Amino acid sequence: MSVNRPESAAKAAARRIGDATRTAQHLLKAINASTLKPDNADTASRHCAQLASALQDLVDAITAVSGTDTGERLTAEEQTALIEAGIPADAFTDEAIQKARDWLVWSSVTDEANRRNLDALADKAAVDIVPGLREVIDAFPDDYLDLDRFTVLTTPDEDLDGLSPISWLPLGRDVGTVTRTIESLEFLP
Repeated sequence: MSVNRPESAAKAAARRIGDATRTAQHLLKAINASTLKPDNADTASRHCAQLASALQDLVDAITAVSGTDTGERLTAEEQTALIEAGIPADAFTDEAIQKARDWLVWSSVTDEANRRNLDALADKAAVDIVPGLREVIDAFPDDYLDLDRFTVLTTPDEDLDGLSPISWLPLGRDVGTVTRTIESLEFLP
């Protein structure tokens, strides 16, 4: 079953950024394809208006994530206290503040993309996500309990370059190496 989460402000802003970016890209392509001759001036004018609207949506969405510059700055005393506490002095420059806002926007967009990917995986079984996991699980002796399997799958092994089987498999490494290791196990009471 799919996980339906309420749309957070960051998620909504990230969606709006994506939508506005795609619209702007489409319109830029259309504008660039126009020859701007008098007979298609209406089309070019319409495209420019749509592009301006898309760009405004993009700015609004980015502002929703990064906040607006209200002009409020830390006082000199507050900055001094923070610098004495270990914050670098260059963290208070206009450039540093813009970088922080850019990071917030980027984080919101990537966080939303990661959430979508994880939501898509929620409907899948682990054996469908981790390559070779089905073969590895099938290689366990029948009398192994789930706890025993979990312990083996999460314990680092010298034959796997010090990785656990569950770390080895997503790296695209040889499934046969893991299955041979598991087939060689002897169940200890």
